[in-house]
Amino acid sequence: MSKEAGPHQLGKSHETAVEALTVLTRQICKLLTARLLDSRLAEKLVKQLRKKADAISKPGYSQRSQLLELTDAFNSVDAALRAHNADLLVTAHAALRTSESASD
Repeated sequence: MSKEAGPHQLGKSHETAVEALTVLTRQICKLLTARLLDSRLAEKLVKQLRKKADAISKPGYSQRSQLLELTDAFNSVDAALRAHNADLLVTAHAALRTSESASD
C-alpha cells in the first residue's frame, strides 16, 4: 500500500487549509488597512501564504470556488499593500518638502 495520500483522502484537510489561508490573508488585509501592520511584514507574510497556496492548489485537492475566494483575498491584500505604500510615499514626500522649506 502506498503511504502517499491521494486527492480523495486529503480533500477535507486541503479544503480547510484553503479556508485558513483565505481567512489569514483577509485578516492581514484588514490589519494593513487599519494601519496596525507594517507593509514590509505584511508582504513577507503574504509571500509565505502564497507559497502554501501554490502547494495546495493542485487540481483535485481543493474546490474551485475556494481557490477563487483565496485569489480574491490575495488581490485585496495586494491592493491594500499598494495603497499603504503609496500613502507612505506621499507622507515621506510631504515631510521632505516641509524640511526643505524650513531650511530656506
